[in-house]
Amino acid sequence: MQKIQLPYRSQTIQYFECTQNCAWSVYLDSGYNGKLNDNNRYEILTAEPLQRLEVNEKTFEIIENNKVVFKSKDVYKALNYMLKSLPNESHYVFDGGLVGYLSYDLGNDFFKPSIKDKVTIPLAAVGLYQWCLLVDHKDKSATLLSWDEQYNLTFWEQKFKFATNSLYAGLSGIEKTKKSIDFAQYQKAFD
Repeated sequence: MQKIQLPYRSQTIQYFECTQNCAWSVYLDSGYNGKLNDNNRYEILTAEPLQRLEVNEKTFEIIENNKVVFKSKDVYKALNYMLKSLPNESHYVFDGGLVGYLSYDLGNDFFKPSIKDKVTIPLAAVGLYQWCLLVDHKDKSATLLSWDEQYNLTFWEQKFKFATNSLYAGLSGIEKTKKSIDFAQYQKAFD
């Protein structure tokens, strides 16, 4: 297990801006607003999965390095193929792994619904991620993690360090700004 501590940021959007244009970027935002509860402790960011599960003509394909490495008509067999790469246990809520979705429309083959809507999104999209940035709002920590000892975490460390030094890092004082006009003046401008 590799881990690198980064500066904690309560507003993790600063970190996400570093990955938003990367392939298969994921940002699991807890909705943390400064008040901790049972549902908003962790936020997870990751991108550029090692493998991707995609659907092609009702066949589930696992793609790695832009090549199909596994095919199955059974989504569960495809997911099990991906799971073989993961370590058996972790001490973290997430340190990389499978992230994605299986659509409700996959159930159409099992339940034969009477109404079939035109599906405009893929039936499934799942990535096998080797790394993540795990932000813990209770411990006030941001930890870059990878279960793959060979993976180069320093690339992401440098990207995220840029976020902490960016213009956004200074926006914590924005609540001290003062308005220059009142509501009546604002409303008059549109009359």
